[in-house]
Parts: sequence; structure tokens; C-alpha cells
Amino acid sequence: MKAARVGTIITLLGLVHNTHGFPSYGFSIVSPRPQMTNGVWDARNDFAWIYQNQVKPSHLFDLSLNFAQSFLPEELATIIFGASCIRISGSALPNRDDQDLMADQFGLSPSFASTATFTPQYRSVVIPATAIFDLDAYLGCHAYFRATIPFVWSSTNLNVTEDIATPGVNAPFPDGYFGMGEFTTPLTSFTQALQRNVTVGALNVPLNAGRITCEQSDSQLANMIFDLGFNPIFDDDHSFGLFARVVSPNGNRPHSTYLFEPFVGNGHHWELGLGIKGHQRIWCGDGDNEFSIYLALVGTHVFKARQRRSFDLCKNGFWSRYLLVKTFDDAGNATGNLAPLINYSTLSCKVKANFQLDGVFMATYLDHGLHFDFGYEVYLRTQEKIELLECLPSNLGLKGVQNVYDMTSPLPLNDTESTATIFGPSLDEQSFVVDVPSPRLLSTGQLNLKSAASPQILTQKFFTYLGYQWDCLHRGKSIQPYIGFGLEVEFQSGNEAEAPIYDVDNNTLSQWNFQWRGGFLFG
Repeated sequence: MKAARVGTIITLLGLVHNTHGFPSYGFSIVSPRPQMTNGVWDARNDFAWIYQNQVKPSHLFDLSLNFAQSFLPEELATIIFGASCIRISGSALPNRDDQDLMADQFGLSPSFASTATFTPQYRSVVIPATAIFDLDAYLGCHAYFRATIPFVWSSTNLNVTEDIATPGVNAPFPDGYFGMGEFTTPLTSFTQALQRNVTVGALNVPLNAGRITCEQSDSQLANMIFDLGFNPIFDDDHSFGLFARVVSPNGNRPHSTYLFEPFVGNGHHWELGLGIKGHQRIWCGDGDNEFSIYLALVGTHVFKARQRRSFDLCKNGFWSRYLLVKTFDDAGNATGNLAPLINYSTLSCKVKANFQLDGVFMATYLDHGLHFDFGYEVYLRTQEKIELLECLPSNLGLKGVQNVYDMTSPLPLNDTESTATIFGPSLDEQSFVVDVPSPRLLSTGQLNLKSAASPQILTQKFFTYLGYQWDCLHRGKSIQPYIGFGLEVEFQSGNEAEAPIYDVDNNTLSQWNFQWRGGFLFG
């Protein structure tokens, strides 16, 4: 009895130690600002339409080509891996660091050691077609209808490089540790382990979720945006308007088959919201030149959408979804088979965000067809809420560093280790951390829903644009074609200080965007 109490105390102390050692960051999904939630593009089109409608009722058609690319890859890597550089070491190595991921949990040798560096990158090409139709003649109050239909190509790449210190290919698993007898693993790198489709002893199922791969891409129609608005105040010097917005659920859904999957659109959500906007002419010179400011603010509710996401365990912390589990039969006896927990903890769920806000301040100078603007945009989305649609199987128990088979018997062992983490403990602590009694099986209630839910997102953007507009006549009707080029730089609001697990602001990407824009106004 005394030995059991000592073992329990050591187990609890080990759990507390490892909990304090967890990185502050780490989410199973990157959920950034949707490509089409871009108030800058809306503001630029809206101001051009307002300016022209001060002269006469007009319509607008706009087509732009936008290329975006992420920067600050270290911050992006932190979202997924806890750091841009991670160490992996086996449980049999002496003096292994308590921040090293345990190689055993990935089917690597207990003597394996390496360092993996990630410089993830996101790129996209967005081609939105926008039309604004003047409805003043039908609805009054300078009413309008705006529709935006975008095509998006998106690409993601983890860009992993791995420095292997000890491959461990000649160091076998101890007898009974990964199956009956001693044998060596065919896996020789952490990168290969996260792409695993080979059998490693009792680990006889492939990794079906959370895999890493080379560059991934997807291209399709993204979420379409429809606005119906009115401008009760509308004259040469200023305007004020209100509009309702509907966003369609186009684009792709997260499936969590791979880490850092490409995203097109907003995750297949419906959105519904309201917006306000207005402009004020600050200065008007002699002739056709003026300086104005423009403000717009739109808020939407992001409705529930069905997705698949991967979940960690509450008490086992960061990346516990990659821990190995033993499977048990209906009688509660071990089957002798192992599997990655992530194969079972990747579940269908409904995801929503209560509120999304996009605000723009833009200063514009016009001079005889020349159009120059600059400004600031802020984007906010509240923390995602997740509702599970599936359950974790009830026949799973964490392996930890426990043996699969008894070295003196061909029968599988029921030993589980409910306090296991992705960091340890070491193999020599095996007898101290075993569950008493065993097995202790997992339940759906132990899943940490926050580990797969994007926290509150806040980004800030600075932008500028230079364009030119002509005034032409075609069959007696005035047409104003225009072209222009814009640049945007967007920063995520990062949290440099330590924070509680899964409660940080460093959760989205920073990116720059170059825009080529063309279109025309006609009446």
C-alpha cells in the first residue's frame, strides 16, 4: 500500500512538472481572416461609386487581381508547433529535455534525436468581380445593390527541415514495448513519422489526420458577398449610409487530414450582418481636385458550419492528440494494437463565431482623374465556439511508456498511463507512472475543444493605392474606365508574454497583398 501511495505521489508530481513545461501556444488549426473579408476593397469601390453618383446615377463593375503572401514565419510556426524549432528525443536517451517531444509516440526509436525547423508560408491569388447597381430610381434614398463573386487559389507549405543527431535505426525497441519481442523501427525521421503509412510493431494503422506534407493548394469559388444599402445623407460634401450584408457559404471546409491545410473562403459559413459607412470632403481646390476621408464598419454573425477538427486532451496538454493509445475489447482487455489518438480525436463538429467586425479608415486625394488613397483597417473575430457531432470511442487508453506485451507471456498488457504527455516521462519511470488500477479508458469529456478552436483574432492593416480614371463617351453615354495598383500590409496582434495554455492572441498570420485593379463606371 505504501509503495502504491509513493508511486501515485510521483505520478502527480510528474504531471504537475510537465504541465508547467507545456509551451504557451499550440492549436491544431490555423483559422485566419477570410480572403473576402476585406473592407479595403469594398471601401475603394464604394468611394468611386459615391463620387460618380454625385454627378449622375451610375453603376460600377470592378475586377481585380490580388496576390498575398504571409511573412513572420516564426510566429506562424508558433501557432502550430509551439515554436519554430522543436526537438524530438526518445525515452531511452539520458538527460533528455522536458521540452522535447517524445520520439516513441511517433513510432521512432527510443534512442532517436533530432531538431525540426519550420518556416511555414501561405500564399493566395484572389480574383473578385464586383458590381454595384444604382437603385435610387426604384427605392429612393440613393439605394444600391452590391454583389462580389470571387475565385480564390490558396497554397500552404510548412517548409520543414530536420537535423537528425541520432537516427536510432540500430537501437531496437525493448522487448514488449512496441509488440512481442525486440525489433527496430523502419522510421528514420520525425518528418517521415508525420507522414507515416507503414507498420511499426503493434502500431499497425497509418496516421490518418494531422499529417505533414509538401506544398498543398486548393482553388475554387469562395464565399460571395451581397449588400443592399441606402444613403439617407448624400451630397457633394458628405454622405452617410446603412447596409445589410449576406455572405454565402462557398469555399472549402477544414478536414484536418493535414496540418496547415489551404483555406478558401471563410470555412463554409453563412454570415449575416449590418454595416455603416460615410465620407466627408475635407478640402476642395480649384477645378477637379479634392481631399476626402471615408469610414466604414461592418459586423456579421458567423453561423454554424460542419467541419472536421483534431482535439487534444484537457489534462494531457499540448499535442496530446499525437499520443499513442491502446485499444481494448468489450471485456476491457487489451487487443495488443496501438493507434495514434488523433485518428480518433479528429471529429465532425459544428463551428461558429458570435461576431466578426471589419472597420476601415481611408483618406483619398483626387486630381483630374488621378486617385491616391491610404488608410488603416482593423479586423476582429471573436473566439470560435465548437459543438461536437461525434464521440471519442470508449475503448481507448493512453500507452505512455507502458509495454504492450508482457515479456514473459504472449498476452497483451492492460497497463495504461493516463498522465502521459507528448514530452514524457522517460522509459526508466515506467513503473512509477502506470495507472493503478489499469486500464483507465478515455472519454469524450476529456477532449479539449479549445485546442481546435481559434481564439479571438485581431489584425491591423495599412494600405495605399494609386490609380487613374478616364472620362469617355460611347454611343452618347459616359463611361469612366479606371486602372490602379494597391499594396496592403497586415499584422496579427501577437502576445509576446507567456499566457495560459490555449489562451493567446498569437493565432493567425501576418501577410502582405499586392492588388491590380481595373473596371469602369457607367450611367
